[in-house]
Amino acid sequence: MAEKKAVVKESYYIKDKETKQPKQDNYGNYTMSITFDNGDNGFFTTKYNDNKSFDAGKEVSYLIEAKPKKSGEGTWNKITLPPKPNSFQPSSRPVWQGKTTKEMKFEARRDAIELCVRMYIATKVDYEQMKDVFHELVNILDAKIDELNSES
Repeated sequence: MAEKKAVVKESYYIKDKETKQPKQDNYGNYTMSITFDNGDNGFFTTKYNDNKSFDAGKEVSYLIEAKPKKSGEGTWNKITLPPKPNSFQPSSRPVWQGKTTKEMKFEARRDAIELCVRMYIATKVDYEQMKDVFHELVNILDAKIDELNSES
């Protein structure tokens, strides 16, 4: 899909037949019908019923893509605005930085404490038993975290 530039010849919202108001789809979006001076035409979906992106007489950059009709016969044109320069793009997403060993161990201990407290409250185990279970959990979790970090 190549970016195009043209002057908007005509644009209007698709209206509800009964209310004569701009029609909303099931997701609350409005659809505009747009015609350009170069002969391109199609539909643009927007969340707003006062979108000024395609006002008549305005020169705009746009993308146009042919989509098959639901009936299977013919196509319709979907019009979209090109992404803004330096805008977030999924392909430009920063690489996720893994957690440090210290962070992983902290979170594991926090979760172990929460588990032990729940066990203490639910089963009425005594404090010493809860403390022993906590230390056992921490040792197991720390060993597993160290093992996973040594593999990578």
